[in-house]
Amino acid sequence: MSPFLLYFSLFVLLFFHIPTCNAENPLKVECNNSYNGITAANYTNNSTFQTNLKILLPSLSSNVSLIKGFYKTSIGQGLDTVYGLILCRGDATPVACRNCTDFASEGILSRCKSRSSAIWYDLCQLQYSDTNFFNLSITPWWFYVWSMNNMSSPEVEPFKAARGDLMRDLANKAAYQPWRGMFATGELNYSSTNNVYGLMQCKPDISEAACHGCLQDAIGLIPNCCDSTIGGRVIGEVCNLRFEDRSFFGESLVGGPAPPPALPPPTNPTNVGRDQLDGSAILLHIDFEMIRVATSDFSDENKLGEGGFGAVYKGSLTDGKEIAVKRLSTNSCQGVKEFMNEVVLISKLQHKNLVQLYGCCVEGQEKLLIYEYIPKGSLNYFLFDPDKRPSLDWKLRFKIIGGIARGLLYLHEDSRLKIIHRDLKASNILLDANMIPKISDFGMAKIFGADQTRGSASRIAGT
Repeated sequence: MSPFLLYFSLFVLLFFHIPTCNAENPLKVECNNSYNGITAANYTNNSTFQTNLKILLPSLSSNVSLIKGFYKTSIGQGLDTVYGLILCRGDATPVACRNCTDFASEGILSRCKSRSSAIWYDLCQLQYSDTNFFNLSITPWWFYVWSMNNMSSPEVEPFKAARGDLMRDLANKAAYQPWRGMFATGELNYSSTNNVYGLMQCKPDISEAACHGCLQDAIGLIPNCCDSTIGGRVIGEVCNLRFEDRSFFGESLVGGPAPPPALPPPTNPTNVGRDQLDGSAILLHIDFEMIRVATSDFSDENKLGEGGFGAVYKGSLTDGKEIAVKRLSTNSCQGVKEFMNEVVLISKLQHKNLVQLYGCCVEGQEKLLIYEYIPKGSLNYFLFDPDKRPSLDWKLRFKIIGGIARGLLYLHEDSRLKIIHRDLKASNILLDANMIPKISDFGMAKIFGADQTRGSASRIAGT
């Protein structure tokens, strides 16, 4: 083989192999996941139960990535009712969560014929049963996954001490800080150059006390499997933990929480500040055909501009609402990462000085972000257009500066996530009909920990 073909083949293999969830190697499969000691029977082919199960699994897959990585529902009636639940790891992106759920659905159907089964992958766990297990008091049971490598002798005790401190801290954060969604990650030094990294998660439908108790039990089980190893997991039905001597969770989440669920609306609306969170942060998946019609089939007449991400189009929904649609270019490699970053970040944020994300669309090769339409365009046009520049008197400039500052203050100090934008420039400041500035384009943004004031980047990016 010529050197060119060899290098090209390696490039294709490395570039297009993006690990999300290993369909062939689940962490565990439990094909008779009994509740209260009752062994479930097998279902038969073409039975009503099998039909209901095949309806349930796609429903779990299609809803979980839209509802904070956790979804449970039931299908059917009487003895043929199927109860199902899916939980994705708290730092999984919506696409990775959906992919893992698809793998889990396929995996459990191909491996199990029981009326009550469960399967675990690195990024998700899926359970179904003919028993309503949603509110059952379940007898705890566990399984373990651990590294075959042990810590070197001089480091064992410092590593174990740091791991214990980290696990206790994460248990408190996961259980008692509701905005984390019962998920926490973090790291702690055990030497001047090395860290221990940890992750904890509970099912979001249990109480804070139950979550904390479960995680404490899991911590107590570490010596059973992996007391001196460089990594291990203790996994139960309602909670799990993991530790490693290397970072294994989302880069932007090191030292910080997973994207939290939406806060409930305040009980006294009169006490809400104008810069506070407003409304739900659940991101809707919008049908591609609806967007195609709204943008007149992405016509040139509706095109507002084009950037590194792809083209932006103006659209009008059937109810008259105007939207702006970012359409990812099919040959944009970095754009995929920025697309997911925007979905994960901006869907959690709402502020009068941030552009509002209405929803997204991922169908086949199409990846779209749907925003509120900002009629005046970017600040860039006003600053550098000789005809528009005179309209920016000092009073208006001060108003715009103040709005941008409030948006940044929200991102840095007041939001549930601490966000560093990293690409703030005039072209990413949009002006609405009242010349209120709105920060846009979160493709390069990063999440910081609550107490983190600095970070390092693997590559130079942004402005």
